Amino acid sequence: MLVQQPRRTGDALTGVSSGSRPYFRGLARGLGFLLLCMQALASSVTVVSSANYRAPVAPDSLVSAFGIALAPTTAHAKLDSNGLLPTTLEGVSVTVNGRPAGLLFVSPLQINFLLPRKTELGTASVAIRNSQGEIVVSGTAEVAETAPGVFTLD
Repeated sequence: MLVQQPRRTGDALTGVSSGSRPYFRGLARGLGFLLLCMQALASSVTVVSSANYRAPVAPDSLVSAFGIALAPTTAHAKLDSNGLLPTTLEGVSVTVNGRPAGLLFVSPLQINFLLPRKTELGTASVAIRNSQGEIVVSGTAEVAETAPGVFTLD
């Protein structure tokens, strides 16, 4: 494949010079596809067991959500005076089928939370909201009655 170098007389943004073939045609298509993929990733979240990073998850178990721009910063939860996890951390909240989830950890790429005890079996809707209550990302989680997993020190 012969690649034509852009000329100074051409359009700097497209790399096309008058009377020649586009220099960046393939690159532009690839970048366009990459941008579409990034937008899709930025608007969805993957939810798995915190113990083995696999689906399914089970009610009242520790779960991890992975995505992009999930939280503005990294924070760890502290139990309240009743021994409960907070449902908002650094302005971020998680709901599962509309029920608030207790948060353990939030960061831009990962959130760890406790799947609500009364989460129905099957496919559950997971929404991550910002401090204004707007959904930042959403996704689904496959919920089973049990989801064995073992935490290990690596």
